[in-house]
Amino acid sequence: MEQWKGMVLICLYGAVKEFRPTEPYMYEYQHTVLNMSEHTLNSQVYPIWTYSYLITLIPAFLLTDVFLYNPLLVFEAFSYFLCWIIFVFGKSLWSQQVLELIYGWATATEIAYFAYIYVKVPKSDYKSATAFTRAALLVGRFLAYALAQLLIGMNWSSYQTLNIISLVAMSIAVFLALILPKVGWKEAYEKKLETHDIQGDLKEIVNQSSYTDYLRLFFVELRHNLLAIYCNPLILKWSVWSALSSCIFYQVTNYTQTLWGTLPANENKFNGITEALVPLLGIPADLITRQLNVNWNKWGDLLLAVGSVLQAGLLFWMSQSNHIVVLYLSYIFYRVIYQLTTTIAQSTLAFSLDSRLFGLLFGINTFVALALQSVLTAVVIDWQKLEIRPQFVVYSCYHLVVAVGFGFIFAVWAGRRFFKTIDEKPTTPSDWTLIRASLKGEMFRLVLALVFVSTVAGQCNRQSDQYIGDLCYTVSNLKLKFVDAESACNQNGENLAVIHTTLQANFLAYMVRADTSSSVGEFWIGLSRSSLNSRFQWDDGTTMSWSNFDSNIPKSQLFVAESTSNGKWQTLDGQQALYFVCSYRPGNVNPTPTPSGNNTDNGFTTGYPVSYPAGNGTDFPVSWPYFNGTDSPVSWPAWNSTDYPFSNSTGYPVSWPSFNGTDYPWSGNSTDFPFFGNSTGYPVSYQAGNSTDLPSFGNSTEYPTSGNSTGYPVSYPSGNGTDVPVSYPAGNGTDYEPTGYPVSVPPGGRAARL
Repeated sequence: MEQWKGMVLICLYGAVKEFRPTEPYMYEYQHTVLNMSEHTLNSQVYPIWTYSYLITLIPAFLLTDVFLYNPLLVFEAFSYFLCWIIFVFGKSLWSQQVLELIYGWATATEIAYFAYIYVKVPKSDYKSATAFTRAALLVGRFLAYALAQLLIGMNWSSYQTLNIISLVAMSIAVFLALILPKVGWKEAYEKKLETHDIQGDLKEIVNQSSYTDYLRLFFVELRHNLLAIYCNPLILKWSVWSALSSCIFYQVTNYTQTLWGTLPANENKFNGITEALVPLLGIPADLITRQLNVNWNKWGDLLLAVGSVLQAGLLFWMSQSNHIVVLYLSYIFYRVIYQLTTTIAQSTLAFSLDSRLFGLLFGINTFVALALQSVLTAVVIDWQKLEIRPQFVVYSCYHLVVAVGFGFIFAVWAGRRFFKTIDEKPTTPSDWTLIRASLKGEMFRLVLALVFVSTVAGQCNRQSDQYIGDLCYTVSNLKLKFVDAESACNQNGENLAVIHTTLQANFLAYMVRADTSSSVGEFWIGLSRSSLNSRFQWDDGTTMSWSNFDSNIPKSQLFVAESTSNGKWQTLDGQQALYFVCSYRPGNVNPTPTPSGNNTDNGFTTGYPVSYPAGNGTDFPVSWPYFNGTDSPVSWPAWNSTDYPFSNSTGYPVSWPSFNGTDYPWSGNSTDFPFFGNSTGYPVSYQAGNSTDLPSFGNSTEYPTSGNSTGYPVSYPSGNGTDVPVSYPAGNGTDYEPTGYPVSVPPGGRAARL
């Protein structure tokens, strides 16, 4: 009952604070009643709102949670109240400038209105709460603008009457803000813990905590969320559009009444109904876009480009027309297009982003939009001192530039799809072999390098791995069941992906999309539980302290996968063959063994490949990172020694620069080592019994059988000569069986691993 009381009061507050019938005729009042010129209002009054809003927005965003919402709501209502006190009693230029300053404070603190309700209602009611609070704003505006149109259009009252009505409404808004149910820090702290799916009794945790713990969690979340929001290129793209579009939208709505004011006063009597129609038509536009079954990730750029072209045309038409009906209709259609594209942008962002990050994303995008608007205002009004009609020509050109930018992005995407050819060669990797791939998109890498300072080259052991937060991650292009994926990572001394932050979750979703070209689907992460009644545990043995589960999907299985589309987690039964990601701490894993200096260690160089399929020339790797060009051939066209550029070893396919001939596992010349292309585990194969350097075996029983095959690089079904990928010279008894073949060594030991 208490939560619905808060819902009703906050919606009532939202409707009342938006009930400001002065606004449709604000310019007319200041221009005709206060006798201020168009130039004075455009250059000395209206720009102050932009600068005030910009400066106040960030403190307002930070202080909303720190001061627990209610003080900011009271501040917002009281700021509006002061504005209309000035409207009623202020007559000077200075008073109107102060009014714009305070008006900027009020609009900047509006964020508390949207944040308050999420603390007061259960998470399951967030969608309803959002719909009700936004609808309350639209209802308040519509009623205010309709009343203004009725009073002015019928000549029943003056502009000053509208100011007085607005002042009374703002007085009621202050009263409603004061009686709103208070939010305690424990209540807010418990809500934040709920969003993290913390295990245990939340009330007990809160009772053992302090306000300092609440603030610490808030700022830790803020730091992580700032990094997490823009790691997704989809969010980055739509956020750029949102900032660019909002910038010009604020500018147009600020100065449209000035444009209307250039026509005779008796013609612009329908400002109120025009403003009232905007929210009224915006509602069906919103509903239509929500019903469209369109993949906006693909077609969104085209929509934004076309929408910007239409808006550019409408603004240019407004700049040239002297007919008030044309100006009214153009303005209405401009606002409806903005509402339509903004709704699509918000729904797309909502699909890709955690709901608790909406406020932060909105705040940052608004701040960027206001910063751009400040620059635009300074250039167009303060520097160039353009009149109102040339200003709208500039705003039209601005939309054309935005249209060209997003049209180019769409053209690039469409061109790639049209000319794309599939020439990838199927690969048959050996057991537990991970095919590494790097992130695509150098421009996005550059953005990430600027944003994520902690991502430093060389943090990870492999160039293709990505360092995110405190761990290195690598994506596999294999699809395995959960247990097999976990074993594949553990085989290399790594863990199935451990995730601690939103940044890591979102970045991994992007990595898997980029590396596997799978925009929709799931991949395994290293989170599981032994039973439905036990707690989730990471593959590295740590207990889950942060989670990103999709609240719309029940946690009814034991194993966890992450969505590639939005980074959310869900539980599965573990039998699905999915892509997976491994993780490790930098420096904790030596991904490829390094050579030692004697025959008993049989190590491989770090520049040597892990696994090869059939042995033709194109199957050898094209990159050998630890050797120069003469030592690292790109292709091996034929199987004889003359085709291999060896620097100091005849008959060996890679260069061992720091060892002499006695250190090589094989001695002799190339004729002693026939190369064959039929070994799955090693790039060469050796015939048994044709060299004093190779132990001779009489039959397959002399080879180690499958009973101790777990220590070998791969599993061998039988002991004939063709199944053993490498021969080893005889060593001492502790390292080799009497036949000269190494005994079973656990992974990570002295035996060669692939």
